[in-house]
Amino acid sequence: MQLIKTEIAEISNNIKILFRILLGKGKLPDFLVIGSQKCGTTYLWGILRQHPEIEMAPHYLRIKRKKNPVWIDKKEIGFFWDKRIFKKGVLWYKSLFNKNDKLQGEANPSYYAATEFHERMYKIIPNAKLILLIRNPVNRAFSAFNHMVRTKRNWPGYDISKNFSENINKDIQLGLKCEDILNYGFYIKYIKNLLKYYPKNRLLIIVTEHMRKNPEKTHQTICDFLGVKKVNLNRRIHVSTYLEPLNKEIEKELYDFYEPYNKELYKFLGYEIKEWEAHEK
Repeated sequence: MQLIKTEIAEISNNIKILFRILLGKGKLPDFLVIGSQKCGTTYLWGILRQHPEIEMAPHYLRIKRKKNPVWIDKKEIGFFWDKRIFKKGVLWYKSLFNKNDKLQGEANPSYYAATEFHERMYKIIPNAKLILLIRNPVNRAFSAFNHMVRTKRNWPGYDISKNFSENINKDIQLGLKCEDILNYGFYIKYIKNLLKYYPKNRLLIIVTEHMRKNPEKTHQTICDFLGVKKVNLNRRIHVSTYLEPLNKEIEKELYDFYEPYNKELYKFLGYEIKEWEAHEK
């Protein structure tokens, strides 16, 4: 019965989209929250959708998997990186956003790391503003691994039957060629690729630890960047709990691993992020 309801809902939403396309309704988004994964995009998405001058994209999409159909997470469309969705076309993507006096936005943490599609993004929405959240890469990697374990999904190069240390020890040896859980922490690498296409003033970088310590200041910064008024928004930042703590030995190895890339990032930002230093943990 639930499957039938899901199918009916999908057909209904597809009809709505078709009519919007035929009537020429919609517009391309004014901004994107592009990630990074496990850095607070869900929190920020929830904050932004409360703002009276902002609308986040409606959520009509579904991916069909081998077993049960699964609705895409309500904050993620994936138009630019998922070929199954991109083939629907720009008019389809445009139809998901309302043409009114509000800013239209989308949040998807996969856009950050999909470097091969940054040029595609720029060609379609060259005037869009981008918001990127970055978190201590050591904590981000541990959080990503725990998410993989909770969802019981092996990512390429990882094995959830083994613990974090066993997975990461071999990955560290690969350096820049490491798999996604570590690779996503090379923030400066992905930022440089984005800036091949978008001017620097179109990119706002938010440090997750700063957002946690001072959410009001962060909200003000984001509102200023988007050009909307500051309003009081209420939403708690979720802090995950893990089955076991991060092994101190592998933690130190990871701090050493990321140190040169963090230093390059600090140089780009013009300031150091003290919360990312090993002595802070």
